[in-house]
Amino acid sequence: MKLNVLDHGSVELIDFMGSDLRVLQAARVSTASHREIKTEAQNKGLINYLVANKHWSPFEQVCLTFHVKLPIFVARQWMRHRTWSYNEISARYTKLETEFYEPVGLRAPGLTNHQGSVNFAGDDAELLGYLKRSFVKADTRYKKLISGNVANELARVVLPVGVYTEFYCTVNLRNLLHFLELRLHTHAQYEIRVYADAILSILENQIELSYTINAWKSLVLNGRTMSEPELAFVRGILLNSSDFNKDVITAELGPKGLDRMADVFRIAFKDRA
Repeated sequence: MKLNVLDHGSVELIDFMGSDLRVLQAARVSTASHREIKTEAQNKGLINYLVANKHWSPFEQVCLTFHVKLPIFVARQWMRHRTWSYNEISARYTKLETEFYEPVGLRAPGLTNHQGSVNFAGDDAELLGYLKRSFVKADTRYKKLISGNVANELARVVLPVGVYTEFYCTVNLRNLLHFLELRLHTHAQYEIRVYADAILSILENQIELSYTINAWKSLVLNGRTMSEPELAFVRGILLNSSDFNKDVITAELGPKGLDRMADVFRIAFKDRA
């Protein structure tokens, strides 16, 4: 299955080994019950138990290989996940097909999350034009160097990180789910988040992994964990405890913690709004 991403990018599932059954066998071998026939409810229940209790090692028995085409700056973020194995096109060995990522719109620096960004305020047409002209100049200079018999390994230095690269990558299911947990988060940069979205869509179409993906989405992606002050806050409200000091707990949580708790309650009771 292949999905297009951004303007020139893509993600394609090339191969995978294993399934929910392999995860179940790996988990049950510890009790010598891996050859026993279990019901669908028992199998789903065990997968849910493994995910809920963070027993991740059985998921390492499933491996997947993808072919990914993406801008270099996205690839460099991706390769921070060192549990993957990568083989990337070499701009030293071959001349690149110079395709550049042109964003539909620009974003401004985040106001509170300094590593993030927000919608650009104002007309960005002029700056988008500047970005495109920069790509055209880089492409012209790269091709000029190549035609002038400059080695690929030196001609490439004029190319920006907006140029597309491609690689094959292999990862086990445990580390793939961790990648998705981080890169699907709203704090992740948009340009890598859409690749994570594409991978999740591919996984959702793999019937062999349906128990695992459904459990992970329910318990991890769409679930929430709480710190001790957050638990105390919820416990005090639900039990209407006499020793519940809202001011003390509020001070421990801080403004961001209170926002997070508001988000938790909003999600938990969205159907009652």
